[in-house]
Amino acid sequence: ISGDMVVRDASLWLRHRVGGSKGVVLASSGITTSMVWFGGFQGVGSLYWENLDGLRAANAIYSAPDPDSARALLARRGVTHLAFVAWNAGLAAAQDAANAADGTTGRGFLGGLEERVMAGRLDSLPPWLAPLPYEPATVAGYPHPVVHLFEVVPDQRPEVAWARMAEFHHAVKNADGMDAALARSLAIAPNVPALALKAQIDRAEGRAEEFRAAVASLRAELAK
Repeated sequence: ISGDMVVRDASLWLRHRVGGSKGVVLASSGITTSMVWFGGFQGVGSLYWENLDGLRAANAIYSAPDPDSARALLARRGVTHLAFVAWNAGLAAAQDAANAADGTTGRGFLGGLEERVMAGRLDSLPPWLAPLPYEPATVAGYPHPVVHLFEVVPDQRPEVAWARMAEFHHAVKNADGMDAALARSLAIAPNVPALALKAQIDRAEGRAEEFRAAVASLRAELAK
């Protein structure tokens, strides 16, 4: 399967999720351009000669040294979603280009985060960034999943952040990751997304008693 097909699928999936909302995507320049085309999104650093201001803004975001400064710049540009793609070198490559142009060194927060995510380390996400439960096609020669989509959200409570991590692992069929994240979420506090996922899993695996208990707990949380 080609890279364009994978990015097209990710763009259409995300467009279906956000519906009629405009959506503003931050990714590397080439991926941003593809998501604008396939998904009808707005982008910050798309590769058009008229977009000099956007490319400068993208470089500033890539260079932001910490989560707070990155978040402030994302908010200034109205960014709603981030996309990391395995074969693209991504935000880290854009940071390297910005460093070469400016004569600077170092890695911005988002470039470093992308490298960790693509290495399978999702344990350092800030509370304002939620992984989305999207599973791309498997691409030979690259670790699965090859695309990670994130939503920029208000600060999540820890139990909700872990529940969303469990939803992500469930989507990409990482049972161990899902079980660990779900257990951490429910150990912190009962919450709707974790209990809904637990009920779904219990029912699918035929655990009738556990399913009824999860539904009862879910109803109690919804009644609060």
